[in-house]
Amino acid sequence: MPVFTITLKSRNTLDKKRISSAIHAAVVKTGYPANDQFQRFIRLGEDDLYVDPTYPDLESPRSANFVLIEAMLSSGSPDARKQLLLQSLVQELALIGLDSNDLMVLFIELDRLNSSFGGGSRECFTQIIRYSLTLRISRIIRPFSVLLGTRVKPSAG
Repeated sequence: MPVFTITLKSRNTLDKKRISSAIHAAVVKTGYPANDQFQRFIRLGEDDLYVDPTYPDLESPRSANFVLIEAMLSSGSPDARKQLLLQSLVQELALIGLDSNDLMVLFIELDRLNSSFGGGSRECFTQIIRYSLTLRISRIIRPFSVLLGTRVKPSAG
């Protein structure tokens, strides 16, 4: 469910379609479905985006091709998945010529109940949360059930 906002400086020379394709390749590489593509591009003038050229102690300064990616993810997304997404973004964007010093990625978590992906319905998210909670509870209870000689199986919810 990642939703991306990609902010570019007006003099950025990278092609938006190539950036979009690279981001989508990283998303799919990270394990999200191929049809999970939500991206918004914002191009700002030089007076509308101020970025320190070397923060935090970069070896070489950022260029005009600076790209800020805000990735909105479902709350509770595992840190390992975020790290894999970050690595994939760096790798895929490098293939189109973006230096890693010119890439800034921010992960923002959003509770699934605070969103709807269509039809004005949050029902699918409620079902996902119920199932997720059932799995978490069963993982907590399972060790105790083994000790007691009973089996706990998660319901589909």
